[in-house]
Amino acid sequence: SATRRVRKDPELVALRGHVLLEADPGAAIPLLESALGENERLPEPALDLAIARLRTGAPRVSEAIRHALSLAHDGGAAIQALERECERLARDPAARDRALAAAETLAGNFPGRRASHELVLRLLVARREWAPVREAARRADAAFPGDPDFGRVWRQAEVELSK
Repeated sequence: SATRRVRKDPELVALRGHVLLEADPGAAIPLLESALGENERLPEPALDLAIARLRTGAPRVSEAIRHALSLAHDGGAAIQALERECERLARDPAARDRALAAAETLAGNFPGRRASHELVLRLLVARREWAPVREAARRADAAFPGDPDFGRVWRQAEVELSK
């Protein structure tokens, strides 16, 4: 029947998931997973799934982020969407760990992306966890040698750790 075909059309199922993403990201996840199960090469649903998992704390966020970015026609726009989502989540104390884990996935997979490194460092400095700050600053400095901002954060971490 026509109803049965509509339910199996991955793009329509993904659209239903996309519509739910803002209001109920948890309800969007099974729809997006179903759509991607039918066609794993759909870039927009893959990005929506990564965002939904990030928002809800569902498992396999890093995997979803990597998959979404591997399919993105415009990788920069997809990375920016995920960075914005991390920034938004970081404002919620209960979601900061998720935001940090996702930002670290972005920085680790795209070491040449300055904004991702900055986001990781901002989140770590806010937590005042100086050993992870030092390591993240070292990675950022390796990606951007001689960058005064990353070097300054690295030195700040070294000072804090020597206290």
